Amino acid sequence: MGKSTPSAPAAPDPYATASAQGTANANTATAQTMLNNANQNTPYGTVQYAQSGSYEITNPDGSKTTVPTMTMQETLNPAQQKLLNQQESLGFQANNAASLALRTANQSLANPVTADNLPALTTSVGAPTLQNSYASGQLSTGYDSGGAIQTGYNTGPALQNSYDSGGAITRGYDAGGPIQSSVGYDLSGTDAHQNANSPTTFGQTQNGVQYFQGGDFSGERDAATNAALARLAPSMAAQSESLNSSLANQGTAQGSAAWNAAQLSQNQAQNDLRLGAVATGDAEQQALFGEQATGNQLYNAAQNQDYSQQLGRGQFAQSGIAANNLANLNEAQFGLAATTANNSARLNAGNFVNQAQLQQNTENAGAAAFANSAQAQANSQNAASANFFNQSVGQQNEQNAALAAFNNAAQFQQNAQNANAAGFYNSAIGNQAQMNAAQAAFSNQAGNQDYQNRLSGATFSNQARDQSLNDQETINNNVVNQFSALMHGGQVQGMPTSTYTPGTLDQTPISADVYQTAALQNQQYQAQLQNSAANTAAMGSALGGIFGGLGKKSDRRLKSEVSPVGRARNGLMIYRYKLAGEAPGWHLGFMADEVALLHPEAVWTDPADGWARVDYERAVA
Repeated sequence: MGKSTPSAPAAPDPYATASAQGTANANTATAQTMLNNANQNTPYGTVQYAQSGSYEITNPDGSKTTVPTMTMQETLNPAQQKLLNQQESLGFQANNAASLALRTANQSLANPVTADNLPALTTSVGAPTLQNSYASGQLSTGYDSGGAIQTGYNTGPALQNSYDSGGAITRGYDAGGPIQSSVGYDLSGTDAHQNANSPTTFGQTQNGVQYFQGGDFSGERDAATNAALARLAPSMAAQSESLNSSLANQGTAQGSAAWNAAQLSQNQAQNDLRLGAVATGDAEQQALFGEQATGNQLYNAAQNQDYSQQLGRGQFAQSGIAANNLANLNEAQFGLAATTANNSARLNAGNFVNQAQLQQNTENAGAAAFANSAQAQANSQNAASANFFNQSVGQQNEQNAALAAFNNAAQFQQNAQNANAAGFYNSAIGNQAQMNAAQAAFSNQAGNQDYQNRLSGATFSNQARDQSLNDQETINNNVVNQFSALMHGGQVQGMPTSTYTPGTLDQTPISADVYQTAALQNQQYQAQLQNSAANTAAMGSALGGIFGGLGKKSDRRLKSEVSPVGRARNGLMIYRYKLAGEAPGWHLGFMADEVALLHPEAVWTDPADGWARVDYERAVA
């Protein structure tokens, strides 16, 4: 393959390319014109597009391109044509009337409206002088309160609030010594009951019994229910909206029997969906409840088995311990019989000592009670003396309080008399102020009434002046408006026409079109040359370098792990594969059956081994 070079593509003709492009542009513009300007049939008439001629365009290579000439024809229907004729007739009449009205308008405009003959504007009526103050008199704001109030008095001598309690009280006495509370029997020696080896348990299980607990799965139930309701909510809302729209389109009034029946059926169906969602939540709760019950039962079964095993071991141990305890018990009972007599003698001695100590304790308590009785008598005498002193002080205090109350009553009477005198004076001043205020209000009301009268007269005069001016302007404006209306009715009205949309054609000069097209074709030609050279070099490097000769094995049956990697310039697919019977690694090449379809002369079968072979130089020619 690498011994021959493929021929390069021929250079393009720029004039032929430019002519072909120009012809294609003209044909495209013609087609656009035909598509954009379709015939129209409207309620007002018809619009027809037709070819009325043609002309030729000379291309850069001298060939001719024919371009059609189009004409648009609009035709009104009989009713619209009659209206158009009437409008034109009315326009002529309005123009004639406007010519006559123009003379009157010129006369009105020649005599503009002025205010020379109108009365002068009244801009002031003179505001009255208002009385904004009056004499209110002088108020008496204080009076003689009658003198200072006596707020305290002599309470007498100080009260005696404590006395001699008669001395300290004896709160305790000698108890006579410690009481003997035991007889000296020792249970820590050999006399003790030998039960140290007695077990306290017969085998505890490793884990406590787990009783069945129902559990609170309301949260999971509500979550499942809310999830189902959330999923159903959009569809239920859409169903309700669809039902309302359907009833409205059918003319069913809201609140009617048919409307209520449809809504009831819809609500029952949606309630069934909601009940299904609630049932889903209940099913979730029951499932979780069953799972927990199953787990608890399994746990308790395992615990019960462990308990039974340990119970057996404990019972076996207890049987051995019981025999040992029986022997120890017999020995301990013998020791207790010996020690009972000794304890009885010790107990009698302890009782004698406790009786002596009790007698001493009784004597000490009697002495303390006598001392406390004497102290209580002295305390009662001291309290009686203090009470007598306090009674005399209280009597003196009552006398002083009565004297102070009499003085305060006299001062209060004087204060009341002074307050009455000041109130009478202030009442007289208030009467004088009210009379002065009434007189000032009457004077202001009269002045304001006079002002309003003069203001109303000035307003009436100004309104009459404005009305006279408006009447003159209205007369002149009516003449001008009549002329303007007549002129507007006599104008030519343009009828609505359809828009003609011609096709677009590139107006590039022929010389520029040739140069630009030639430059473009040269760029494409150079790219094709580079691509051809690259393909030739790649094919020579890949195939010629790999195969390096003629007639290499290309039978598809010898190839494995085949994958396409590209194409030769004649279209044959190039594959990557591994070849049986050759050195390990990847190979590049054609498939013999595909080459035989394009170049059968490049493929033959080797009679020595029966495999198809390919001449690569002929295959890529």
